This record gives sequence, structure tokens and C-alpha cells, in this order.
Amino acid sequence: MRATVFMSPLEALRRATRESHGRLEAMPGQARLLALDFTREEYRCALERMYGMYEPLGRALSAHEYGRIWGVRVAERAELLRSDLLEFGLTQAEVDALPRCSQLPPVDTFDRALGCAYVFEGSTLGGRVIFKHLARVFPPHAAVPLRFFAGDGERTAASWRRFCVMLDGAAVNLEELCAGACAAFDAMAAWLNEPASAAASKTRG
Repeated sequence: MRATVFMSPLEALRRATRESHGRLEAMPGQARLLALDFTREEYRCALERMYGMYEPLGRALSAHEYGRIWGVRVAERAELLRSDLLEFGLTQAEVDALPRCSQLPPVDTFDRALGCAYVFEGSTLGGRVIFKHLARVFPPHAAVPLRFFAGDGERTAASWRRFCVMLDGAAVNLEELCAGACAAFDAMAAWLNEPASAAASKTRG
């Protein structure tokens, strides 16, 4: 008789999302964020695309009572993006007119929303790596805003650990949890891979 192997929700997520996460990280645009010759123009475009995902996702999560706490977190990240873009010189009207992702990951159940939150909470860890790199690429006199990737600053790792403890205790349906996380990775990859001109056309349509 085989012994039943217990797998925590967190471990199930890590296994289920390994391929989706890897595809996102392997995208050329993501690799450019850590390039030594990364330019201000590339950086501004990256912030614009991220805003196009974070802003509507925050609203989608907040539309459900069970997703509001994570919706607030994503909305706070969207606000950091907005502040960075305004400091870059965009007007508020230009920020408001940026294309938005129309194919958001489904957050119609508690566990799908929790799986989605796992992806975007976890992205703050990678954000800190990118922040430290960009702080070297763009010296202080370059006046390049880095609020979004700075995230929670030195509290980032502790915030992530608290989230993981909460997730392991709150998850109910592992299938929906993992599906929500994979969908979030795939939606982000599809959005970042879509040409900005095509996204703008869809938004206008």
C-alpha cells in the first residue's frame, strides 16, 4: 500500500505554475529588464504595459468581496506605476488613455482569485531584483522613477512570507487555486507579448 503524499497548497502552486512561470521569465521583454543597456524609452514602455495589466486587474479583484484585500494590493501597485509614469512626463490624460488588458485571468471564485494573488504578490520578489539592477543602470542624476519595482522595500520578503502562510491556511480547492495562478501567468505573458499598437486598437474598439 502506498502512503498518501501530502502536498501543501503552496507546493502545489509551485509545481503547477513551473512551466507558465518559466515561459513568462523567458520572454525577451522580461530579459531586457535586466540588460545592462536597458534604455529609458524601453523602461517607460515597460511601465505602460504593466499599468495596462495592474489597473484593470485591481478593479476585477475588488469587484468580489473575497478578492478585495488582494484587489487593494494590486491597485496600490497600479498607483505606483501611475506615479512613475507621471514623473516620466506623461499627463494624467495620457495615463488614462493607455491600453488596458481585456483578457484578464478569471477571478470568479475565491481560490482562483487567491491563485491570481499568488502570482502578483510573488512578482514583488522579482521586482526587488529588477529594482536593484535598474538603480545601477540609471544613476541618481538620470531621474528615473523606480517606485513600482521598489515595491515594499526591505519589507518585501516578510510580506511575501506572511502571504504564503495565509495562503496555506486559506486555500480550499487546489485545482481552482492552481488554475487561477496558471491563468494569471499566461494572461500576463500574452499581454506583454502583444504589440502595443494592437492593444491600443482593442481598447478603442
